[in-house]
Formats: sequence, C-alpha cells, structure tokens
Amino acid sequence: MPGTFRRLHRGLPHVVALALAGGGLCLAAFLVRWQIGMRLQCVTHQIAPLPLHQRNQGLLLQRAAFEAGGVLPVYGSSELTREERYRAGEFFADSPTGFQVCPVGAAGNTCILSLLKIAALGDAVRGRKLVVVLSPSWFMRPMLPEQQFAGNFSPLQAIRTLQSTQLSSALKTRIAARLLDYRDTLEANPDLLLRIRSLVRPTVFTSLLGPFENTMMSIDTCMLEIEDSMLSYYEVLKGGSAARGDTFRLPSGQAPPWEQLLADAEAHGTPPAPEMSHVAAPSPLDVARRAKFASAENGEWRDLAMLLDGLNELHARALVIAIPIGGNHDDAEGILASTRHEVYYDRIERLCRARGVPVRTLEDHDEDERFLVNHMSHPSAIGWVHLDRLLDDFWHDRLDPAWTTTN
Repeated sequence: MPGTFRRLHRGLPHVVALALAGGGLCLAAFLVRWQIGMRLQCVTHQIAPLPLHQRNQGLLLQRAAFEAGGVLPVYGSSELTREERYRAGEFFADSPTGFQVCPVGAAGNTCILSLLKIAALGDAVRGRKLVVVLSPSWFMRPMLPEQQFAGNFSPLQAIRTLQSTQLSSALKTRIAARLLDYRDTLEANPDLLLRIRSLVRPTVFTSLLGPFENTMMSIDTCMLEIEDSMLSYYEVLKGGSAARGDTFRLPSGQAPPWEQLLADAEAHGTPPAPEMSHVAAPSPLDVARRAKFASAENGEWRDLAMLLDGLNELHARALVIAIPIGGNHDDAEGILASTRHEVYYDRIERLCRARGVPVRTLEDHDEDERFLVNHMSHPSAIGWVHLDRLLDDFWHDRLDPAWTTTN
C-alpha cells in the first residue's frame, strides 16, 4: 500500500504539468479566437455571402454569421457552391429585403455532417433562424463514400458536438454510433475515436479514463480552435471564394419583382434539359428506386431524424427544404410520380411534421424541367428564383402555416 502511494506521488507532477499545459493552451486559444474574432466582426457582412471553405470546416465564421444579425445561414451541399445566376448568396448579398444569406456547405455534405456543423455551435443557434437544404441524391445510396465524408468531416465540429450541454446524452450517443460507420476517417483522430467508443460502449475502464480523456479532448479542442481561427483569418485576407460568372445581386432596398426575375432567369439561365417522352407503366427502375430509398441499410433517413432532433434540442428556428427530383427524367425511365411521392417527398414531410420542424418539399416542381440543371440536384437560375422567394418568405415570417406546422 505505501508503494502504491509513492507511485501515485511520483506521477502527480506529470498530471499537474498536463493540467497546466492544457490550461495554458486553452487560454492561448481563447486569446487568438478573441483577437481574430474582433477583426472579423468588421467584415462579417462582406464575407457572409461567400461560400468559404473554412466556414464549412470550422466554427468561427459560422458563429460570426449567427451573431452578426440580419444573416440567414443556409446549410447544404454542392448547390451552394455551384455558380448559377440568382444563387441565394449573391442575390441577397446587399440585404435588399433586410437580410443576407450565408452558405455553409460543400459537395458531399449530408444530414449527419450538417448536424455536426450546427450542433457544434451550441447556444449560438438558440432562437436563430437557419435553413437546411436536402438533396435527393443523399437518399439514393446506402452510405456516403468514406472519401466524401472525410472531405467534409471536421474533428473540431465533432468534438464540440459531443461536448455539447444543449444536446441530450441519448442523441449524442446516437451521433457517436453513426460516426463509427466512418472508422477510417476517425482513425486519424485517436482521442476523438476513444471518446466516441466510450460513448457508444461504456466500460469500467473508459470510466476510469474519463478525467484523462476529458483533459486530452480539451487540449485537442484548443489546438483545433487556434487552427480554425488562423485558417479563417487567412481565407478572409485572401478574399475567399469571390463570386464570378453570371451572378446577380438584387439592389439594396428594392422589393424583388419575382415574376420579372423568373422571366429573366428563363432568358439568361442554364437551358432546361430537353423534354423526354413519358413511360406510362412502371419499369424495373421503379422497383429499384423504391428499394434504394427504403433499404434498411440507407442510413440517411436515420441521419435526417437525428438532424431534426438536434434542431429541436438546440431550439433553432429552422426550415427544411427538399430539392425536387428530376421528375421528367424519371417519368421517361418508368419511375412513377407516386413512387417519388411515397419514398421521398412524403417521407421527408412526415419526419419533419412529426418533430414540428417546418418543411417545404417543393414537390410541385417535381416535373418542372426548368427547375434543375440536367435533372440533377442543382437548381437552375429559375430554380434559384423560387428558392430565393422561399427564403425571403421564411425570413419575413410569411410562410403558409398549413405546411409548416405539426398537425
């Protein structure tokens, strides 16, 4: 017994040194984040409309957008970064109706990644408006490829989500279990992987490691926050991803002439896909589509449920928008409109309504060949005008309660 106390006594200086190092690093992280945050406050409204890479990967630029006032963060994937006339970031850049749109996302984003980006902000999103844009392509595969997941995964966002005091333990355990599906990505972050495993499969050993694990996680967080601050500042200094090509800014103080904008979009936007002949009877592709969306291996539906639960626990004022499927293309291949309604639009609406989250599925544009670019999940210029109008209505509380509230 005395030998045990002697060993503990000899190890005490190392524990104290680790704690002091962690405290010093956290203080340094706070000072760096505070200093850079103060500098970014001056340019927040200038950079809000830009699709910045570090905003997608970090927290500082996201938090600045929520705190700025008059900014609506919109979470999604490649539709937010693909150049197209009337894209929301540029369209609302000068706050023509009193707000800007701040895009957060990149190609390969999905529900679980969007949840991490939002939940990591904690109290910053409480009572704030935000929009999540769903792409039908997310639900057409059993799992996002590891490479795409790794490209959008942020250890900082994951750590902050699992440390969140706003999320319930049950939800954090569900998130951790889902992240284990991407073990190869997590292997590069051993402390995070240990934390996730201890949440999913707690043992006596992991309980004993708890204090040490928390200290290491705090050190990792501080280092990642310093990195996020530096990279954010660097990207802002170099000008971000400035808008190019055929973009359009609605002049400040001008009420949007929506019908005129739709006519202009038809004249100047990407030409619609050629009209295709319809197949009246369902084809084998119809059966395959049903199987893809309804597969028990399709984790995207579980991820959407977690995202909605997270939005509720964070008390965010969210709107979910589902990009329509290219219905004309599906019709030509014998995939019925009733199938698309059942496996995509109706299922999303039921999930959202069950959790009281406002939703707009845009099913009324399912067979509008002008809404999407080549029947893919990217809105055309016309599609963006419709989305811009929806975002404007959401910001100004003009949405029809018939489809935005729980029955």
